[in-house]
Amino acid sequence: MQSTVDDAPCVRFVNKVLRDSVRRGATCTRFERHPKLKAMHVKALENGAETPKVEMWPTGEYGWFSILMEIDGKFEQTAAPPVVLWERIIRRLKVMSRMVDHGPYKSVNGYLNLQTEGNNQATFFVTTNPDLTSDNAVILQYKGTVSR
Repeated sequence: MQSTVDDAPCVRFVNKVLRDSVRRGATCTRFERHPKLKAMHVKALENGAETPKVEMWPTGEYGWFSILMEIDGKFEQTAAPPVVLWERIIRRLKVMSRMVDHGPYKSVNGYLNLQTEGNNQATFFVTTNPDLTSDNAVILQYKGTVSR
């Protein structure tokens, strides 16, 4: 897989998110893609009478992408990049953690080492959560900083 000039902003962005994760003391960082939903009006039977009800159903497309960090046991949304960058950002995380993609339906794990300030190295355990077409979420579990 060759890197292109277009990937450079994604590389910088991923490195910034991971360094922020270490700096803020996050124990888990999640890259998640969320489906677009549409409202469906349905009729429900309650106590023998039909009542209108609105339900939300996925459209088959992805509407937004979020990055969450778990800090002190609570998840905080730290960024919401455009969903069109999903594949590039996830590809970058997979390359950094030396993952081998085995196709859809397969969860893949790896380790990622990142140089931080003070000549330290942070280690993350990385896992993917696949759906039918690609990865729906990538989870990075922080494993601590080890001095070099």
